[in-house]
Amino acid sequence: MQGTVTYDGLEAKIHWVHTAPADASWASKTAMAAAPPTLVFNYADNNSIGSYFDIHPATAASSGKGSEDKFLRVSDPTGGSNDISFVGDAAAAQAVDLCTEKWYLSPTAIACVEMAGSLTRKRNTGDYLDDINLDYTSAYQVSAQIGQLKDTDEQFKFPAQTVDFKTFFTSGALDISSSLAIVSALAYTCVF
Repeated sequence: MQGTVTYDGLEAKIHWVHTAPADASWASKTAMAAAPPTLVFNYADNNSIGSYFDIHPATAASSGKGSEDKFLRVSDPTGGSNDISFVGDAAAAQAVDLCTEKWYLSPTAIACVEMAGSLTRKRNTGDYLDDINLDYTSAYQVSAQIGQLKDTDEQFKFPAQTVDFKTFFTSGALDISSSLAIVSALAYTCVF
């Protein structure tokens, strides 16, 4: 049974910790090179209002606390569901540095230029009020964006692509990868 949800998605919320070089390391270029700054990106806890990953956006570009399934249904006694999970152990997933490539721009400057992580969601969550329950006979419009944007902000949106779920069947066997690449708070939105 397909519900009436038009937009659905996930918002991978991450935080970062930057550690500047110790004061003593600024004494010389050699000292700076020996003690460079550090930068680590980790997932948020996905376990409280404001950090849940499962969203039911009002538009293709909606994001943030106001789009969370749980937040939208706080007044509902049954509550919303958070159907996005970490791949593997949650504590271990949160401890992993999502930044896979860092550039040291100078002895005192660092940038993360590539991130990767994995999240999962059941195809059919049973939540017909908040989720598009994906079937393998339909095609969906899938889009991605970086950061929290308005519909008018185009610079951090990737063009929507049609994903035909019939192609996930190969020789009668299901073959789905749940990996996703994220750069910041990356939200996937399904529209049909």
